Amino acid sequence: MSEAVQRRFTSLRALDDQIRRAGRSRTGLARRVLRELVSGVRSSPEAELRDLALSSTVLPPVLWNARLFGPDGEPLPTPDGWIDEAGIALEVDSREHHSGVDDWALTLRRHNILTQYGALVLHFTPQEIRHEPARVLRVIEQACAGRQAANVQLPVSVGAPS
Repeated sequence: MSEAVQRRFTSLRALDDQIRRAGRSRTGLARRVLRELVSGVRSSPEAELRDLALSSTVLPPVLWNARLFGPDGEPLPTPDGWIDEAGIALEVDSREHHSGVDDWALTLRRHNILTQYGALVLHFTPQEIRHEPARVLRVIEQACAGRQAANVQLPVSVGAPS
């Protein structure tokens, strides 16, 4: 479902319509995936990271696949997760989607652009999220606490440019 939405083969509305037409029988998983897609999550590892972030008692809200803009309204790379209060980008980097030379170069370029605007970019593999969730959450929480203590303010806006 996620790939179909990402590749624009279908829309969230069309998926919702199909699931509603199917009724309640055997649609629990599809309904859960749709809720995750509506929240901005675009993959299983992102959904796992989202669940992990939601389990935190100290993290501010994380925006998933939020559109970011620089001070002049120029679009910035869209991180998997964005903690606006601390200027932290969360990236789930799987070998599958970042192994090609061009993919790796694009990942580095995106990281550098976000860093150029003062963002702290944290990268996690799907394996880390699944097998070391406590460590991943601790890294995010500590980074967030440090950025909030330093009162980090970025020239980045979320949503449509003003």
